[in-house]
Amino acid sequence: MNAALKTYISPEEYLERENTALEKSEYYNGEIFAMAGAKPNHVRITSNLTVHLANALRGKDCEVFPSDLRVNIPQAGNLFTYPDISVVCGKSDFSGPDPISLLNPTLIIEVLSDSTANYDRREKFALYRQIFTLKEYMLVNQKQPFVEVFFKNDSSEWIYSSTSDLQDSILLKSLDISLPLVEIYERVEFEEPK
Repeated sequence: MNAALKTYISPEEYLERENTALEKSEYYNGEIFAMAGAKPNHVRITSNLTVHLANALRGKDCEVFPSDLRVNIPQAGNLFTYPDISVVCGKSDFSGPDPISLLNPTLIIEVLSDSTANYDRREKFALYRQIFTLKEYMLVNQKQPFVEVFFKNDSSEWIYSSTSDLQDSILLKSLDISLPLVEIYERVEFEEPK
């Protein structure tokens, strides 16, 4: 049995398609990957985080971007991806092959789903770590209260912290703000433990 040959798509071809497409796709190393729609809890968490981050950062030199903004990591096989939330502190850099793709996020947040949790935690985080400006990576579980944060210290070591207590807050050191879990998970309907 012959395996189907994969056709290499150039970054330019991907961008041409993506900029006129009705649905978002990600790009990595010559392949295009369709993105699935989000479940209600995913959307609630992303909306909550976007609002609370924007409020907490009001007056600071940081900007919050929801999932419609594409991030490009040229040094990582020319990855084009749509994080759930990106935050840039300082001037946003959209230069490169596509003026719509962000190059310099300070913080990236991914809300975990069953189909992407392992990828977001491992391979995607390894790719994100190649972004020189990235200082923090946050993972949010949508089924149960559980938030994980990886912070890059001055020695370029990634320090891990987490909490699952709804009465607790998670500190985002790169932004110098604290987010209460109760606000992150506002209106979220948790699954019953199995």
